[in-house]
Amino acid sequence: MIFVTHILNCLKINNIRNKQINVQEHVPYVIVNIDTATKAIACNLQDAYTDYTVDEKDVQVMDTLFISAFTRLLAANMAMRLTGNPQAYQMQYQLFQAIIHDAQLNDAREGQRDAVYHSNYAQTRRVR
Repeated sequence: MIFVTHILNCLKINNIRNKQINVQEHVPYVIVNIDTATKAIACNLQDAYTDYTVDEKDVQVMDTLFISAFTRLLAANMAMRLTGNPQAYQMQYQLFQAIIHDAQLNDAREGQRDAVYHSNYAQTRRVR
């Protein structure tokens, strides 16, 4: 068995995998106690990666879009119960949906590359 380094503040291990993200193969693992305060993960992968849920206490780590979306969804869920006004719920929920749309757009653009032209045609025809 090969030991994977311990993960601080880990609440749940979702998956252990190799480099390939989309492979749906279950990798068996064992959680071992190194000492009274440290646990480690043991598995049979040479280069193991893990997807896990962490108990994050530092809000500076969170993206501003996540914080905005979370607060709008929380406000929408509280608005109807506190005020009894369906328009307040609808307004907050629409703002939440707009933020989620922005986050999805940013996520889609993150890996997007600009087009590379391999000929001089585009360069010579470019308007200056």
